[in-house]
Amino acid sequence: MTCLPLCYNRSLDASSSAALKVNLAFVMFGVATTLLGSMTPLLEARWRIGDAEAGLLFAAQFFTSTWGAAAVGVLARRFGYHTLILLGLVLTAVGMAGCAFAPWPLGALCVSCYGFGFGFAVPAGNLALSQLDQGDGTSASAVVWLNWSWCVGAVAAPFLTASLGIHAWWVAGAASALCAALVAAGRLDGKPPAPAPGARERSSSLTTIAGTFLFVYVATEEAISGWVASLVLRSHVSARFWALAPSIFWGGVLFGRAITPALLKQLTPRAIVLAGLVIAAAGAFTLVFIEAPGLTLPAGALCGIGLAPIYPLVVAQYAASQPGDGSTGLVFAAGGLGGAAGPLATGYISQLTGSLRNGLACSLPAIALMTWLQLRLAPRSGTGHHKSLEMQG
Repeated sequence: MTCLPLCYNRSLDASSSAALKVNLAFVMFGVATTLLGSMTPLLEARWRIGDAEAGLLFAAQFFTSTWGAAAVGVLARRFGYHTLILLGLVLTAVGMAGCAFAPWPLGALCVSCYGFGFGFAVPAGNLALSQLDQGDGTSASAVVWLNWSWCVGAVAAPFLTASLGIHAWWVAGAASALCAALVAAGRLDGKPPAPAPGARERSSSLTTIAGTFLFVYVATEEAISGWVASLVLRSHVSARFWALAPSIFWGGVLFGRAITPALLKQLTPRAIVLAGLVIAAAGAFTLVFIEAPGLTLPAGALCGIGLAPIYPLVVAQYAASQPGDGSTGLVFAAGGLGGAAGPLATGYISQLTGSLRNGLACSLPAIALMTWLQLRLAPRSGTGHHKSLEMQG
């Protein structure tokens, strides 16, 4: 599978074999994160619940994943990234399989179970691969491809629902269990680096900058991806294409992350992030201010392409200079909170002003804030203390 990470024109050594398994796992985490959205109508019919109860499922997934992410920094120092990824896969497999047959309200407990699973594993996987350093920007490329793999799972989730119905739960759970077996077959070494002299003094500032960045980024990404279909639906010209809008946005993200490793050979991560923010701003400006027929869908794709490299590269920048004091999980938890806040704020402003475009207009100052934060974060992010990942039989 040449499109998966670790295709760095190198032999598939133990390090790349370990990371390949993590990427396969991230496909499943992408499915786990997004499958609930497409499954909601089926679950409501099966469990005979209404929208209010269904909303509790999203709350269960969100809060457990946030708490899981917040605990990663402390747990990783004691148990290592490999253990957290493996634990995340096991919890995801059990939770998703449980959703296939559990009655209400045990189904909410199953959702909480896999929420904890990817809450543990997604930060751990990002931080583990960010320590991969072979002197040629491999760590940044590895994190980019890792999040590309997550996007593959996110895009696949609606198709699994359409083709398998409620059975998609246990099929995805079985696939997660298989990934767990593959990861358990070897050892992915890696723990947070020990705090360097003076690290604790700058820990609070670094965590605040990176956490704020991820909060704003995820809020912006989820606001655009979550509301672009509604924006298209309310257009008389392009309303018939509304169902395609989220896929077009995520298609832009997939494309942007696929080309980022090649760009890293020519440009610095900081330059790519800033360029991506400019492209995203152009797409957001078009969504908000230009109502010309046929431009909404291309603007959504442009937003996806621009936003694509930002999250993984910022994670790599942060990991390169992380303080190693257990605060890393809080940065990822902040991103999860942004995912809840962004769509909520967009919908509130839309209802208050009577215009969805006014709600989406928040993305423009958000992109400006990310630009300022990137200028603050990048100078702090050096080559850092990377370690190779090794797979021991």
